[in-house]
Amino acid sequence: TEKWKNMQAFRGKNVYFSISEPYIEYLSIVDRLDSVNFPVERNLTVHNRREIKYSRRDGTKPSFFLVDSVRKVFGAKMTKRQTSDAAQRFDAYYASIYADRWTALRAAMTEAHAQREIGEPLLHPYYLDEASFFAADILPAGQGDDVLDMCAAPGGKTLVLALKLQGTGSLICNDRSATRRARLRTVIDEHLPASYRANIMVTGHDASRWGLHEQQAYDHVLLDAPCSSERHVINDHQALSQWSESRPKRLAIQQFAMLAAALEAVRIGGTILYSTCSINPAENERVIEKLYDKRNGRFEELRTSVPYSEQRPHGAIVLPDTALGRGPLFFCLLRRLS
Repeated sequence: TEKWKNMQAFRGKNVYFSISEPYIEYLSIVDRLDSVNFPVERNLTVHNRREIKYSRRDGTKPSFFLVDSVRKVFGAKMTKRQTSDAAQRFDAYYASIYADRWTALRAAMTEAHAQREIGEPLLHPYYLDEASFFAADILPAGQGDDVLDMCAAPGGKTLVLALKLQGTGSLICNDRSATRRARLRTVIDEHLPASYRANIMVTGHDASRWGLHEQQAYDHVLLDAPCSSERHVINDHQALSQWSESRPKRLAIQQFAMLAAALEAVRIGGTILYSTCSINPAENERVIEKLYDKRNGRFEELRTSVPYSEQRPHGAIVLPDTALGRGPLFFCLLRRLS
């Protein structure tokens, strides 16, 4: 049913698509051969919730049909219902984690970010959540180092790393998404002087498999992992309607795979900064805990000092309700031992 949010893209095309039974009454289609528009619930059967089939008035069955103005009659009503249900589940889920603090934390995440301006020697100022700046800045990279930014888009932390290297060493900026990669290139080209761009390469690899292809290749690795990004979810109607309790579980699996790959990619003695903008412990300290379980003895955790941060069993987090709008941002600095 998530496809309904983008049904306008299918209008006028020959498609089969998924549907859940409670929403059938809101759908109308055009049969290409009958050339008439009628509510399909009159002639509809659902097969394994994978495709829609129906019989024409003459009893024959088409091999395809055309999508008509589905979004007008269906999308808005379903989205409202989905969003209401998802919002309730979302609040209940995080209230179970943060208890009495959740109300204030949720309210703080609807307010404007506290941002920091990154100025000279950039060609144009870049504004980044101040917590993100602090976290990227604690990665002890310096001139001449080889650095990997595993999930680099949109590029704010990449700029922080580039300023540390000052055009020396190497900076590999990776993002698997072509769209995000294009935005990353734009940020780099529009903000960094040519001398600071000379050592930068943008790639589009699967970060979770990086350690299979490059091992002990970098002095430092920044893994700002894809996460639940609850601040974005709260403030985006569509993102909230898509939220489910299973999403953090799926992301945590991906995040651990990326972190394990980062451990293989960094040189012995090198450092990894693991960070997310999630407030979910399952995506933060528990990912580090799992690394201890699976890679015990191969790394150590380094203590860090970042303004407004709160210590966790592993790493620390900046939360906007106590950090004057900064964050959320979890971070944990690791050093490879063997």
